[in-house]
Amino acid sequence: MYSDADVHRAIQIVGNDFIWFTKFGRQTSNLSLVEDTSTFSASLTSFRPDRVVRVWIPSENELAVVPHETILAFQESAEREGTPEKICFTDTTSGTIAGEVYPTPDANYTAKVMWIPLFTSWTAGTSSPDSTLNLPDDVALQVFSTGAVAKLQMNEPEHGYAQLLWKEYLIYRQSMRGAGSTGAKSFTRPEVE
Repeated sequence: MYSDADVHRAIQIVGNDFIWFTKFGRQTSNLSLVEDTSTFSASLTSFRPDRVVRVWIPSENELAVVPHETILAFQESAEREGTPEKICFTDTTSGTIAGEVYPTPDANYTAKVMWIPLFTSWTAGTSSPDSTLNLPDDVALQVFSTGAVAKLQMNEPEHGYAQLLWKEYLIYRQSMRGAGSTGAKSFTRPEVE
């Protein structure tokens, strides 16, 4: 009927869609901004700048996430010190992120970055994910029994109910928007024998 790769891809597509749309499992991490230094680095596993929700310095201000070119242009035209207002991410390889802020910090600050991790990853068709998914069982059951099944069968006329399942998934996804602020947690699913 369906290959393991097709099933895995459907689960991955719907899992990523659900996590990104609902902001489920948002994580917040600290970034140390050092006085008189416009660059920073930190260890954040699976962080991606395109998944940033917000960056802020508590009791100070929000930082606008901008392209690196914007930071460089501000530095060239008006180098100054103060509370950082803009931030860019320049490297996100190997679990380490690097970037720059503007203006250059006039004191040591701890910025917070809120971001949405990707859905659990594995190579479709070659293996199964380990026993840890980043969705709790009750949510995963609803998401995959409607969304993933619909994604697999959507273009097959003999499965006319797939559109109804997709609508059910979209309704559930909307109802869960913002409800999953579970922090840096993962949930263990039982092994199926």
